[in-house]
Amino acid sequence: MNLNEDIIFLEKQFRNGNLSTPKIIDSDVTTFCKYLGNTNKPYYLKTKPFHWSRVNCCDLNVKKVVKEQGGKIVFGFKIWSIPKLYIEASLHSIWENPNGELIDITPNEDGEETVLFLSEPRLNTVRLKREGEKPRLALKETLVEYVKLFIKQQLTIEYVYPSDEDIWENNISYKRLRKKLNTIRATREELIKGIKV
Repeated sequence: MNLNEDIIFLEKQFRNGNLSTPKIIDSDVTTFCKYLGNTNKPYYLKTKPFHWSRVNCCDLNVKKVVKEQGGKIVFGFKIWSIPKLYIEASLHSIWENPNGELIDITPNEDGEETVLFLSEPRLNTVRLKREGEKPRLALKETLVEYVKLFIKQQLTIEYVYPSDEDIWENNISYKRLRKKLNTIRATREELIKGIKV
């Protein structure tokens, strides 16, 4: 791909929400962790949401389970990528249960069931002031300037957070998410059957 093709492809991936958990912890991931100034090693976690867990509410999910079952909140980053092109980290929190087991109880909106987590003891929140504060890195030389411009543009977006109660009330629960994803899968299967006939 040339520069324009790379940029068009990356923009399409952004629009379609095609970031996913890196399949392996390769040199791109380790370089990114160093870029974050973090010496911890990232690790994979299977998501194990409760039926009441909310999408995009990791801090509220973990606070609820800590209150009900004990343990503590662990802050860090959830790492997403478009292989060989781009990598980013979302602030994230997981639950360390009373037995010391680390569990991601927050479902991913796309149904992805594995996350790559990098703990970061220096963090004490998962909320950014601006979208551009999210760590991002171009993995291909032709995209470095584009990603810098993208970050600059994203810095103009300031977050205004509703109350925790409003966030909890308005974000989809894992139970409803599973139903939604199952409906999408069933519809897709019916469409495929119809095409084959």
